[in-house]
Amino acid sequence: MENLYLKLATFFLSDSHIIPVIMLAGLLCCQTFCVASLMSQGHQDVLQQARDRFQDNNRQERAEWLLAYMKDHSVRIASNACNFTWIIGTFPLCAVAWCRVLGISDRTFQRMKGKFIGKYSITVTHLLQVCFKLILRTLSCQFLFQCFVCAM
Repeated sequence: MENLYLKLATFFLSDSHIIPVIMLAGLLCCQTFCVASLMSQGHQDVLQQARDRFQDNNRQERAEWLLAYMKDHSVRIASNACNFTWIIGTFPLCAVAWCRVLGISDRTFQRMKGKFIGKYSITVTHLLQVCFKLILRTLSCQFLFQCFVCAM
């Protein structure tokens, strides 16, 4: 119990955004309280291992891992929107809980999510430009073919 008080005091006196795993049980993340239910089921060690693996990487490796994770766990629903699945171990979590477990700040998460959506999105204007070019090429080929046939 003394160790818990020491962790709490250290957390509140530091400016870190990483909440100790033991404190995640009180996190009000979503309507289903997904992380609190995992903590009550005794899966604290799974969450701690996931955090340790993520935090052991340097900043660049974490950014690359986040982009790869978003690519592997997303379904595009529009040119600038995706549905993501946030999983730790075999447990689905909401985005807030997923970030808190791994120790990712809100700012970093939003920046990386924006970078992912911007990097892998196809804008409507670009799509229209490609379609227009294809239509023009098809029409010009048909015209040339008709001219060739008529010349014979």
